[in-house]
Amino acid sequence: MSKRTKRPKAKSAKVPAKSLVVRAVEWIVRLPRLVRIIMVGVFAIAVTFAVSPVVDELYLRWLFDDSTVILPSIITVVIGMVVYIIGWLLVVGSAGETPRARPVVLLYCLLGILAVVLAVAALLPGLNGENFSIS
Repeated sequence: MSKRTKRPKAKSAKVPAKSLVVRAVEWIVRLPRLVRIIMVGVFAIAVTFAVSPVVDELYLRWLFDDSTVILPSIITVVIGMVVYIIGWLLVVGSAGETPRARPVVLLYCLLGILAVVLAVAALLPGLNGENFSIS
């Protein structure tokens, strides 16, 4: 009889645990497309709302002219559109494709959440009972 030689057992390769960032990004890009579209739209509107007072203040302080009163609105809308387009490219992607899971997706979402929080915080003082009256 032949001697059987024992083969060393192959060690199972340990798969490194995914970091919280990677898991969060993968969760975001796996959301339904409509949810991602709405999320990007809300972030763009929040950024537009949050940036508007800053643009208005800069305009009134240094650039005010009766012939250019529409300029702050145009600048604010352009900023909002840029945020929307960046979000579309990063988070939504083309029809039928899932966007790549990159850390910048999480950064975009965190900044978007910050913009929503700032927009809501700016709205709250106007919603209290002292400032709201029906006459």
